[in-house]
Amino acid sequence: MKIRSRALVIAVVLPLVAGVGCARLKARQAFKDGNKAYKEENYKKAIEYYQRVTENEPNMPEAYFYLASSQQMTYRNASRTRLATSRSRWS
Repeated sequence: MKIRSRALVIAVVLPLVAGVGCARLKARQAFKDGNKAYKEENYKKAIEYYQRVTENEPNMPEAYFYLASSQQMTYRNASRTRLATSRSRWS
C-alpha cells in the first residue's frame, strides 16, 4: 500500500515540478531573445519576447523594465516618424 501511495504522489508531483521548471526555462530563453532584439533596435519583436517572459515568469522585474523600455522606444520612434512626415509636408 505504501508503494502505491508513493507512486501516486510521484506521478502527481513530478509533472507539476517539471512544468514549473519548463516555464522558467522558456522565460529565460525568451528574455535572451528579447535582449537580442532590443540591442538590434527591433523593439516590436522585443516586446513580444518580454511579454512571453512576464507570462511564464511573472516575478522577473527585469522583464517588466525592458518591456516598458521597448514600448517607450516604439512610441518615440513613431512620434519621430510622424514629426518628420509633418515637417516634409510643410517644406
